[in-house]
Amino acid sequence: MNNTYKVFWSEEAISNLKGVNDYLENHWTKKEIIKFAQLLDKQLRRIEKNPRLFAKRAIKRHEKSCVN
Repeated sequence: MNNTYKVFWSEEAISNLKGVNDYLENHWTKKEIIKFAQLLDKQLRRIEKNPRLFAKRAIKRHEKSCVN
């Protein structure tokens, strides 16, 4: 059985990702941005398949950190 979960983005996470994207567009090449997006997508797929891969954050019980 192939269980997958859905990743829900908080408003803060969306805002932070937009800030990261703005920074990357101003400081990185298009090739680097594409590579970053691919790595982010890969991590999100890993989390969807196994959400317990990463430690929970101490601040909020429903959030988890993903540091690779």
